[in-house]
Amino acid sequence: MAFPSYFPHDVQRLFAVSSALLIVLSVTLQQQRFYLPKAFFISCLVVFASQLFISALYKPAAPQAWFLHLLLYLGAALLFVSGINIPRNKLKSWLHIYLLLSSLWVLIGLYVWLDGTDGNDLKIGVITVAILPYLKLAGPFQQGNILATLVGFSWLISHWFALNSSKHIYRFSILFFTIALLSTLSRGAWIAYCICLIMLLLTTNKFSYWLRKFLPYWLSGAFLGYICFELRTTPYVQHYDLSLVVINSATSPKTERLLIWATSFSEFLTSPWFGVGWGQFPDQFWYAAPAALQFMQDSLGLNNLQLYNTVFNAHNIFLHLAAEAGVFALILFFWGCWILAKHTGSLLLKPDSIRLPFALSVIGFLLHSQIGIIYSEPLVLLIAALFSGIALTPWLRHKSWNLKPTKAAKIILIASVSVVVLWSSQSISQWFMSESIYRQIKVENKESIKRLDEVMHLPRVRAIPLTSLAYTVALYKQHSEVLKPVIPFLETSLPEIPSLSAHQVLFYAHMYAANYERACQIGRKIMGMHFTGEKNTATYQLICNGEKPVNYHFGLVD
Repeated sequence: MAFPSYFPHDVQRLFAVSSALLIVLSVTLQQQRFYLPKAFFISCLVVFASQLFISALYKPAAPQAWFLHLLLYLGAALLFVSGINIPRNKLKSWLHIYLLLSSLWVLIGLYVWLDGTDGNDLKIGVITVAILPYLKLAGPFQQGNILATLVGFSWLISHWFALNSSKHIYRFSILFFTIALLSTLSRGAWIAYCICLIMLLLTTNKFSYWLRKFLPYWLSGAFLGYICFELRTTPYVQHYDLSLVVINSATSPKTERLLIWATSFSEFLTSPWFGVGWGQFPDQFWYAAPAALQFMQDSLGLNNLQLYNTVFNAHNIFLHLAAEAGVFALILFFWGCWILAKHTGSLLLKPDSIRLPFALSVIGFLLHSQIGIIYSEPLVLLIAALFSGIALTPWLRHKSWNLKPTKAAKIILIASVSVVVLWSSQSISQWFMSESIYRQIKVENKESIKRLDEVMHLPRVRAIPLTSLAYTVALYKQHSEVLKPVIPFLETSLPEIPSLSAHQVLFYAHMYAANYERACQIGRKIMGMHFTGEKNTATYQLICNGEKPVNYHFGLVD
């Protein structure tokens, strides 16, 4: 869910992990016997132990980000194991539940996209359920690629049901999810899930027959998706031509993606064995990008490379894993992908297998993750982990410990899940508090500024309202006395959420406080990123020369 609206990432992660642990608890309590795959357990033990050791040895620059990622990956590992323990006779119910959930996400997205909220965000009380999208159908996820992945799963599942059932509801489901998938305008998802669908249809030995059967639904979905795009009336999208949107996005500068990949590899080279640490990719990107840029210019002759915004992930699951966790984790992940691919091939020989749609969904996720960011989204990652466990169950159970959960073990599990859920609830409430402060801050109102004391001890939570306050002060050049006291807090929050705005605000605060040496360091750091539209090069050079500049441009200027 995209709430609170300005702070989605931590809230989504905490909600997703809490939900995952509740699923793990539910599955475990229903089982008389519990399968724990040996190789997977040992691999996880190695990876988690190495990350804990490295984080203890070298304290992460963003410790809260590291801890949140630890929780996320722990949740994914537990969901994978839970998938192995779900009885086969319940898998069809799980697929139906997922189709209903994804239908709800799409309907929410269409309602907002087609101006059901009169050009406003969709809210329930103080909770922002869905934010007004820019161009793509996004549902409650703010980003069209996220919804595209979740819908891609449903699209494949609907086709599998239609191949194995004569019920018309599944063909209507194909039509519905075709509309949704195309409306996300996610080219990576289109390619990934079409490849998986072709694999599915080829297993039937009646490829031409099913192609003729499904073609009307695909064409109707494409036509209705186009109509939806033309009917959208939200102020962000109402003046866009669909063909131009797709063409322009498809031909947008790919050199930026190359620079991101090169920088990710540069991060990996700084710590190849164990990586820079979970959750440390965004902060380390600021240091690795200049070297990658120089390499691509000198060695590959690629000049005029520029970034268009702050980068928080590698846009490739293998590069991201290598950068954050190192070569050992990458090798283990490659091994897992090979096992999944091999056994998916076996499932394709049995097209009526209930585990086939789970396996193909994960294959689609991995294909989409080669050029996208969806692996970094907690809900998508956790669902993919669960589906992987379900898909690989027949093979993993033969190489698992067959355990009988004792009463003491169940009590410990219940207590542990309860602690995490309660802690998550408290953390989420802090983010809601932070959003409330963000909305109410008035520079001229000292009482509203004092409310920052409620979250000042939480580096990630305070980062956005504090940056917003300092940004407002700097932009309007009023109440500048507020800047100097908040500098220490801006400094410690910077690695947690290292956005361009946070760097610019910190630079300006140091400039105002006449801390020219530190301001110069931040200015050079920003210049090294070569952001398109960052127009302060002369200002940074003046500061480094010990002179105070007159003007400063915030944000990215066209």
